[in-house]
Amino acid sequence: MEAVTTKMHWEIVTYTWEVKDFLDLREMAQNELTDGCTRLESTTFHDFALWLFPNGQKQHSSVNSIDISLMYRGSKDFVVAKWSACFLDEEDQPVPRTRLGDPLKKYFRGGDGRRFSYSPSDASIQKWLVDGALRVRCEIQIAMELTSSRPLRDASKAASSSFKQDIVKYCERDQTRDISVVCGKEAYRASRFMLAARSEVLQAMLEGRFKEATESEIKFEDLPPHITKQMLDFIHYDRCSLLEGSNKACKNVNKIKKINDILLLFAAADKYDIKGLGDLCQDALIQSMDHHTIADIMVFAEQISSQKLLQAGQNYLQHTNAWTLWQALRGSASTAPFPVPATFRLMEAPSKEMKQV
Repeated sequence: MEAVTTKMHWEIVTYTWEVKDFLDLREMAQNELTDGCTRLESTTFHDFALWLFPNGQKQHSSVNSIDISLMYRGSKDFVVAKWSACFLDEEDQPVPRTRLGDPLKKYFRGGDGRRFSYSPSDASIQKWLVDGALRVRCEIQIAMELTSSRPLRDASKAASSSFKQDIVKYCERDQTRDISVVCGKEAYRASRFMLAARSEVLQAMLEGRFKEATESEIKFEDLPPHITKQMLDFIHYDRCSLLEGSNKACKNVNKIKKINDILLLFAAADKYDIKGLGDLCQDALIQSMDHHTIADIMVFAEQISSQKLLQAGQNYLQHTNAWTLWQALRGSASTAPFPVPATFRLMEAPSKEMKQV
């Protein structure tokens, strides 16, 4: 009887946690106001979550230090993994001599992983902060047991990747653009097939008893042209430049404008039921929450009843210093050059010739 060959495979997961208003949280922990201020927990990533104690723990005699622990939150009884963590500087580079690693071990559901303890000076902490946020980068290597069925899964992934590439190539051909999307004074060429395939709302408009089913154009009168362009890019190419890159390094004015655009794009994805686009916008907004954006994001989340966005906003506000937030809101109300995105006012664009997305 032929033995079954089992191979080990490492699945590597990286996660960057931005702990906003770290100095305020550290001061609150020093005063021991509540347990919530003493221990912070990150969002769950790949069945794991990080715990951070901004002023250490009495039970481990690490008061005035910064403690970090890894928690397993998955459905299995345990996983075998090893992990490391470090702080990031303002250039998103690991801070020298802060990288600590844990050897390979079993992590049980709900069990406490190894504790890393740091004792930086106040001056060092100040150098690491970016807009008051302390950033922690975590890398987890999870041991996976694979059998002969693995090549079949790899083949399936390769076929899926090839299929996506073929669809993108199809969309890049001029011959596939058989309908005009008109938005204000802009017009873009698009594919009826892709519009219908990616949105049940657009499918009903193009294939049902609507005028768009027989006409050579479809009008988006409720969207700014540049947001329509982003939506069409996602429909045809499964990518969206607005959601690429990090918002953390942006200046406040640029960041607020980008957040406004993401809110508009999210509203469009919600209205037209663009598959997958709303989830990407939601994740981008959660990652971008800070004093200057939280109010607009929460108002928008209430309007579209986004429970995930509301929960993330509530978690952020629970760990935010009220006075710092009030100062930011006052500043944004008096200096922000952009209107509150919840009003979704249309933005006009200069007239241009019809072009392909």
